[in-house]
Amino acid sequence: MSVSSRGLPATLLLIGTIVGVGMFGIPFVMREAGFLTGAFLLALLTAVILAVHLAYARIVLATPTVHRLPGYVRLYLGPIPALVAALSNVLGLGGALLAYVVLGGAFLGSIAHYFLPGVPASAGPMLFFVFGFLVLLRGLRFEGLANAVLTIGLVGGVIGLALALPHREAFGSLLTFGSFSVAAAYGVILFALDGAAVIPNMRMILGRATERLRPTVIIGVLVPAALYLVFAIAVITATGAGTTPDAVSGIAVRFGEPFLLIGALIGFLATITSFIGLGGALEEMLVSDLRIRRRRALAGMAGAVLVLYLLGVNDFLVIIGVVGAFAIGIDSAFVLAVERRLPAPFRRLPSWLRFVLMLLFAVGAVLEIIHIVR
Repeated sequence: MSVSSRGLPATLLLIGTIVGVGMFGIPFVMREAGFLTGAFLLALLTAVILAVHLAYARIVLATPTVHRLPGYVRLYLGPIPALVAALSNVLGLGGALLAYVVLGGAFLGSIAHYFLPGVPASAGPMLFFVFGFLVLLRGLRFEGLANAVLTIGLVGGVIGLALALPHREAFGSLLTFGSFSVAAAYGVILFALDGAAVIPNMRMILGRATERLRPTVIIGVLVPAALYLVFAIAVITATGAGTTPDAVSGIAVRFGEPFLLIGALIGFLATITSFIGLGGALEEMLVSDLRIRRRRALAGMAGAVLVLYLLGVNDFLVIIGVVGAFAIGIDSAFVLAVERRLPAPFRRLPSWLRFVLMLLFAVGAVLEIIHIVR
């Protein structure tokens, strides 16, 4: 692969990782919060996540050896913060994989049952679980190829669905502010925008073309944010008050089985690409930073996800809300703290902005706690 051709696979890896299960919760929380409120929150958190992703990219470029977040935290902040970062990374990425199995499995179950009526839709999560971990078992090169192909199909599918949906609600209904707790939307949107875990993998894909990391990160964050806005507008104007937490079931109820199948196919593509990207990132973190053997790392990941699912942890909005507000918030705070320790040419964030971003993550976590308690 030539240096000039490496930017596209790296960009597709980030887009495919970011566009996942969170996309399907966004129309619901944006409608409940009031579309204008939700759109403002989406724009604000996109700017925040972009700043954090670029800071992480500078960390990756400034450090001669490639690590994952706990490894960088150990190098710059010491062993105790690294332990906290490792716990946050494991819980956050593990929670994300569980969310993908829950909703991605529902999508895959609908697809399997449509083409093979003898297969119950309830078998979907197990089918998704097996398929996802088989891809991870094949290794990084196969993960990258599979993710790139599936991501191209995903982007095309989201745009196609948005254009195909009948818009029965007046677009004026989008000009609303709501009283729904912003905390619910905060965690979901933050989760839906995060893909920082794969930035070290992007550097590996780019090889010596390190100058391309910044533009690939910018494109990789802004494209998902634009897709989310298009998707939310399409779903809300199509289903109105019937917008559901997973978006697709509300579309199916209103427009019939063909749209259920289309939505399920897009949902499967969105969840499996994110599963591959974040699953690979978690695997590499366990292997490179925690020194766990690769097969044992994969077995541990698979076992933890399976046990939690069988124990009934299967409300995907709750899962992604908690992961978004807590794990991603903690990881982002560590990125900002490490960025502060970089040599001057790589340290770009002014102190006041770093403080404001950390305060935002802290306030978001508190709001999520209040929302859960209520």
